[in-house]
Amino acid sequence: MKTVAVICEYNPFHRGHAYQFDQIRKKYGNDCAILALMSGNYVQRGEPASFQKFNRAKAALLSGANLVLEFPYPFCVSGANYFARNAIHILNSLGIVDVLSFGFDCNDETEIEEIASVISSASFASAMQTALMQEESEKIGYAQIRENVLLTFLPHISSSILKLPNTILAVEYRSAIALSGSKMKPHFVKRTSHYHADDVSEDGFASASYIRKLLIDGKIEDARDLLPKEASAVLFPSNMTSPPIATTEILGQVLLAFLRVGQTQPNCFECNNELLARLKKAAIKANNYDDLIKLAQTKRYTATRVKRAALHCLLGTSTQDGMLDMPAYTQVLASDAIGMALLKNIKKKSTISVLTKPADFHQFVEPAKTQAQCCAKADALYTVLAPENGFGDTFLRYQPYFML
Repeated sequence: MKTVAVICEYNPFHRGHAYQFDQIRKKYGNDCAILALMSGNYVQRGEPASFQKFNRAKAALLSGANLVLEFPYPFCVSGANYFARNAIHILNSLGIVDVLSFGFDCNDETEIEEIASVISSASFASAMQTALMQEESEKIGYAQIRENVLLTFLPHISSSILKLPNTILAVEYRSAIALSGSKMKPHFVKRTSHYHADDVSEDGFASASYIRKLLIDGKIEDARDLLPKEASAVLFPSNMTSPPIATTEILGQVLLAFLRVGQTQPNCFECNNELLARLKKAAIKANNYDDLIKLAQTKRYTATRVKRAALHCLLGTSTQDGMLDMPAYTQVLASDAIGMALLKNIKKKSTISVLTKPADFHQFVEPAKTQAQCCAKADALYTVLAPENGFGDTFLRYQPYFML
């Protein structure tokens, strides 16, 4: 039996995700086990997840996953390279994953392999080091520099491919697998619709961003119809009359207050002194979250980079004390009977800690303890951002969802 991993956000779990599960089982058999490594209460772009992590995990489990583990904050809120490297590190450390399945939205998988081969090479690393030392690098930012260097190695590759989010992550996953010496095999799943399409495709698929927009607009029934029924039942109970999602509205007010009067810590993740100064200046003029991001962004600092930096500043996520060396733990969010068998095997083979009771992180040794404490702090903030405000320790009292 193969164990197939998926790195995901499921924000929310929709038909495209169910399609990936179908493709996995079509390739590896109905008896394969699907392990989802899912971002916690925050997503890669630096925003709160629309639905809290335990509910999203339950929706994924009821829709076909066997085990859902958390890709914890702050590792899940980072640029594609760092995001992929740390996710792959967790999967490698579990000691049981045979295959990594991921989507892509370029022409074919050979382009992914070709690009990944280049960025995994020593010559590319050397060229990047040289490019980053150039004076103009201060003006255009890391992502654009990386793209420019890559195109010197692969001039026949269209630059538009390098801007497709799922292709970017697919390339980073393949590179991280190669650089880590992992034995995981790739499983490519071609996306059937555009990642941020603003409508429903002819075959009934809709992007997560489109579904979230429907919810923000109060169109719960329309959103409900675009999810597998199992996921819909968890995330949109039939008696629900208002959108149950966390948005950036409250986060914006918290950030404005913090940046105007709070004491920011030095060495915050993804936030240098220049960007911090821009955020503080923008906070004086901004009236909401969108204003803050627009006023702070530049060609060098993209909107997504600014969002991540602002969140890390608010939470005081430090780059010191080995906090961001590598993830030293993961947390169980949901499991069925097959997943429990996987957990038993993980316990024998894993080189990182696996948390089953959230409050037990105090029993961890370093650096897992510090990392879990950082995630608990982020979860405490999420209780303020979510529609149903809870106590600050709400997520320390949750139990994983078990379906045995």
